Amino acid sequence: MNYSYNYSGSGAGAAVLSLLLIAFYVLVVIGLWKTFVKAGRPGWAAIIPFYNLYIWVHIAGRPNWWFVVMLIGTLLGWIPIIGWILIIAVWVMSLFLALDVAKNFGQGTGFGVLLWLFSAIMYLVLGFGNYEYRQVAHPEMAGPAGYAGGQYPPPAPPPAGQYVPPTLGAAAPTLVPPPPLAQPVRPSPLTPPPAQAAPPTPPPARAAPPTPPPAESTPPAEAAPLTVPPAEATAPTTPPAEPAPPEGPTPPPPPPVT
Repeated sequence: MNYSYNYSGSGAGAAVLSLLLIAFYVLVVIGLWKTFVKAGRPGWAAIIPFYNLYIWVHIAGRPNWWFVVMLIGTLLGWIPIIGWILIIAVWVMSLFLALDVAKNFGQGTGFGVLLWLFSAIMYLVLGFGNYEYRQVAHPEMAGPAGYAGGQYPPPAPPPAGQYVPPTLGAAAPTLVPPPPLAQPVRPSPLTPPPAQAAPPTPPPARAAPPTPPPAESTPPAEAAPLTVPPAEATAPTTPPAEPAPPEGPTPPPPPPVT
């Protein structure tokens, strides 16, 4: 009797422990889901083991080797001594990740410690509370997919009038309204009609082609010497007539009177 009683008591305790573990896991998944959505990551990643750890490391702003170390420590935790050291290392690294997550959501060290100790409750508070994700670049963060500082580029806004499909855990879908169409302006009866546009100015006439340089002038021919035509011959002049001889001898003049 005593053995059966003890067996039934231990079975009931194991069932209660299993229910508590399942409830803890469900609360953690719900809190991580809302936290991932706030940080711009897919919420369904909280359900997949190890992938949720990968997303958690990136939300904290740590490089990828943190995820590798924590994954190896979790998988090799069953090894005696070495596995215990790895489990302690993973436990300490999770504290730093919780502090970084709290910092990226604008909270202090105390909030990060509570996030580390009471994950099932504090991730619900973080996911459903009015906390905005603003990732602070960590010096060691090389950035996923080549983005510097661990910052993801902001998503481009959807085109106008396009349906935006909802994501798991996100708000209700919204339909982006198209931009209002410009209404044609109707002329008022009191408004004078607009002046007609001036006719287009004809293009300027093309410039005349450049005049070719004049051909080289040939040297002028030597001028022929001018010949003076001979003057017309004058009529021959008649020689003067000889004086007529005196009729008689001229008498000598009288002698002077003294």
